[in-house]
Amino acid sequence: MIVEQSDIPIPSGGTYTGKMKEGLGDQSLQPHGYGSCVWPDGTRYNGQWKAGKEHGEGTKVFRGGDVYEGQFRKSRLHGQGSYKSQDGYLLEGQFRKNKLQGVGKEVQPDGSVFEGEFKDGLKDGQGTCKWADGAEYTGGWKDNEINGTGDYVWSDGRRYLGEWRNNMLEGKGKMTYTDGRVYEG
Repeated sequence: MIVEQSDIPIPSGGTYTGKMKEGLGDQSLQPHGYGSCVWPDGTRYNGQWKAGKEHGEGTKVFRGGDVYEGQFRKSRLHGQGSYKSQDGYLLEGQFRKNKLQGVGKEVQPDGSVFEGEFKDGLKDGQGTCKWADGAEYTGGWKDNEINGTGDYVWSDGRRYLGEWRNNMLEGKGKMTYTDGRVYEG
């Protein structure tokens, strides 16, 4: 049986208002369906609940003002979503266990934008970063660093197409300078 309740303390420490139903194996009521919760630290959640956990579509405003809108699974950011911090940092894409996973987008407060692959919340795989100063890189990434083969164009027009390791030019590549000189090696 599902009932509507207001201002009910729940085990996670918050105060819940919304739909509730009896838990499995006991007779206590737990959030299930649409509801909202406010925790003592000021964190707020509005959205779907399942078996006492944030589960489905929802919006969570954290105590510092950061906001996540999207899908939740067992009270974790999980599925398609958007996370925006108070200082303007933005993450969009697929989340898995609170971290960006797969194809996503990261926007830094200075306007720099990365679009590409993420693994466990880090840039990892293929992607393109456009920095606020006008520089741009397209290619491989590993653990948030430029790694593998890629094409980097500096804001002054210099261009390097080649191999990278840990954000450094390493291996074979071709550097083209703004005055037309070319170095290959």
